This record gives sequence, C-alpha cells and structure tokens, in this order.
Amino acid sequence: MSTVPAIQDFDDPTFDPFAPENAMLEDIGEPHAALRALAARGGPVQEGSARELIGFGENLVDPTRRNFVILDPAIVREVLGDPELYSNEAYAAEVRKTFGNAINQMNPPEHSRFRRVFQKAFLPHVVASWSDRFVEPVLAELISEMKRDRKAELVGQFTHRYPFKIIFRQLNLPEGDIRIFQKLAETLSNRNATMQIPAEASRKLGTYLEALIQERRRNPGEDLISVMVQTQEDGVGLPDDVIVSFFRQLMNAAGDTTYRATGNLLVGLLRDRPDQYRQLVDDRSFIPKAVEEAMRWNGPIIAIHRMATRDVELGGTQIPAGAYLEPMYSTVGHDPKVHENPDQFDMTRTTQAKHFGFGYGAHVCIGQHLARLEMSRALNALLDHFPNLRLDPDYPPPKIIGWGLRTPAAIHVLLD
Repeated sequence: MSTVPAIQDFDDPTFDPFAPENAMLEDIGEPHAALRALAARGGPVQEGSARELIGFGENLVDPTRRNFVILDPAIVREVLGDPELYSNEAYAAEVRKTFGNAINQMNPPEHSRFRRVFQKAFLPHVVASWSDRFVEPVLAELISEMKRDRKAELVGQFTHRYPFKIIFRQLNLPEGDIRIFQKLAETLSNRNATMQIPAEASRKLGTYLEALIQERRRNPGEDLISVMVQTQEDGVGLPDDVIVSFFRQLMNAAGDTTYRATGNLLVGLLRDRPDQYRQLVDDRSFIPKAVEEAMRWNGPIIAIHRMATRDVELGGTQIPAGAYLEPMYSTVGHDPKVHENPDQFDMTRTTQAKHFGFGYGAHVCIGQHLARLEMSRALNALLDHFPNLRLDPDYPPPKIIGWGLRTPAAIHVLLD
C-alpha cells in the first residue's frame, strides 16, 4: 500500500497552465529561409536576437546581456562541442528557479559524472523493453478512441496526449494524481514577473516527488523512478535533489518535445508528402528515415543558448566573456550545401546527413532513443489502423508554428 500523500493542487485550483502555452504558438511562418537570408546579408555571427534580426518579433533573450546569433552550421557545431568555453550557465539562473539542480544546466565535470548514470537508464536495449509495457498500451487506447468516428484532430486526440500518457505509465503514478501532476509540471516552464505560480508548482511537485522517491526505495518496482533510484555508475548513484529535478523536467523534456516532433512528422507526411504516407503503408522500412527526416526538416527546437566563459572570436566577430550565444540548431539541417532542397520534407533522401534535432555535444538529448521509439511506434500504429489517413478538406492545411518550440496547433484528418 502506498504511503505517498496525494499530490497538492495549486492554492488557486482554477489556474490554467496551458493558457500561456497556447498564447506562445505564434505563426511566424517558416524561419529557415529567413535565417539563411540573414546569414547572407550580415555574416555567420551577428549581434542581436534571432527573432528581432529576421523580423519575427520582440527579443526573448535577457536584455541585460549582449547576445550573438550563430548562423553557420560549422560554428554551431563548434560552440555546442565545447561546453567549457561555451557554458550552459546561460540557462542556469532560470532553470534553477523552478527545476532545481537539473542536469541540463550543469557543466563538466559535474554534468559528465551525473550524465553517465542517467545514460545507463536510457540505453537502447533498456528503452526497447519499454515498448510492450508502456508504449503499445497507450497507442491501443488512443487508436481505439479515434476509431469511434470517421474524423479526428490528431493533435488534441493523439500527438499531445500520447507521450504524456506514456510518462504516467513509466512513473506508475496513482490515477488520481495524474491531472494535478501534469498541471504542476506544465507550469514550471512558464515565466512571469513574480514567478509566484511557477515557484508554487516547483515546491509542491518537489514535495510529491521526494515522497515517491523514498517509497520506491523501500518498495522498488519496474517503473522509471525505481530505476533511477537504483542506477549507479562505479558504485555511485544520483543524489535525491538531482533525481527530483530530472522528474520535474521530464514532462517538458520528454513529453513536450516528443508530442511536437510527432505532430511535425505528420504534417510533413500528410500535408507535404501524402504520397510518402501511402508508400509507408506498404513499406515500413522507411519509418526510421521518416523520423530522422522530420527531425531534420522541422524539429521542435530550432535554437539553444550558451554563454561565453572568456573572450573569443567566432566567424570574425569578437564575443566578450559573459555574452550569450544563440546557436541556431536548424541551420545544420537546412544547409543547402549538404541537403538538396533543404526546406522540403523527403524521407527518401539517398543520404541523410547528421541533423541536430536531438542536440549535439555534451548535452545531446538523453532520451533520444525513447523519442525515436515513440515516434516510430506512433507512425506504425496510424499506418496499421488508418491506411487511408488524409487531411480533412473542410479545414485549412496544418501549419507548424511557434518559435522556441514548434508544432502544429491542429491536424484535422479523415480516417477512412
């Protein structure tokens, strides 16, 4: 019997954490050609905010610091490949306010030591074993619900629910705690002047997770929390505060990005290349290529931030110590010297060069194997049950929108 107290809702239970999220889904168009044009006009490294420089809106970067946009794929690779010179400290102050002592704001050697432990829990063979236990039951449930009608809206009914329901199974949360857990976790990424609501969410989620960790130490199972509290590297495990921070971030790092990436994949297939969706019906060997092409073509994250730890020159531009850098991930996947017609979705490309859809360097996504598994299984299930899946002509074609995190707001389809 569980000894974990029920999770506590917000003091104001009517607070809706999804409202700020929906407001951020601004339609900025396709940024990739605009970024290439910006590089052609002003060079590979330019001072300013990428959004402002390409005319997409206000600066979202800390206005008290100088910021430099990195537009050349080779320099992006250089910056992300040197975590000592280009530090994750750019995120640390914001991340610590709500997520705590999280691995994604650490720097070597602390980051390297803890990452080795985390990686053991996400090795490919471990992730593969989760398919039958966690992924397939969720897919069966969601597909069954969609089959009740001839039409569906794939974001609300499928892509947005799918990875989060998997996370709840992985954590083995009590059914009655799931709704509030998601409310609290979603709020951690919200930013406002006082940070009062995100701080409340962080505190209440931390109290709940600490109790869960202690219970799973006493009564370990096969859930992800039990795995984390037992995983060690050279006899050393993870401190409780690092585990708590990891699970505070799980909804954002594993749920948010996977739902967006799956939606982007479906836009590429159903809107741009319905012929390739039909090809997949008959030839599933292209599914891994479709997943990789989606991450190259329109990954959910197009930029990241780093901080220069000392004065340095990049692309002929002098960068002072303490300045923020904004390496544009998407320039790697949209480099016309490497990818023919880079703004086109095409899973049949004869060569699939390296993309940065899952990041690069020391902070490459720990959960990338799970994300690939979830996207592949989702696509396979849709192909199995809805071989005639196509866009509903009664609605406008879906658009991938947003800046910091990109995804379609809706994908209206006919199922048969």
